[in-house]
Amino acid sequence: MNEITKLREDINKIDENIKKLLEKRKKVAEKIGDYKRKMGLKITDKEREKNILSKIEDPYTKNIYKTIIEESKKLQKGL
Repeated sequence: MNEITKLREDINKIDENIKKLLEKRKKVAEKIGDYKRKMGLKITDKEREKNILSKIEDPYTKNIYKTIIEESKKLQKGL
């Protein structure tokens, strides 16, 4: 097995873990959306978003998290 094949296998394993975690996150975001709608709360919580993003220094990871947050808000809105 050459080095690139081994590295790609590592990426595949990581991707599988990320996928599972994102699926779990999706389910929780939907529940949060249900709660917010029932309670008449705003979907967007700028303070929470700011807090989450402030803990991430790496631009690559921060951009991914921005996308995750935006997609979570869509789920919470029921879109």
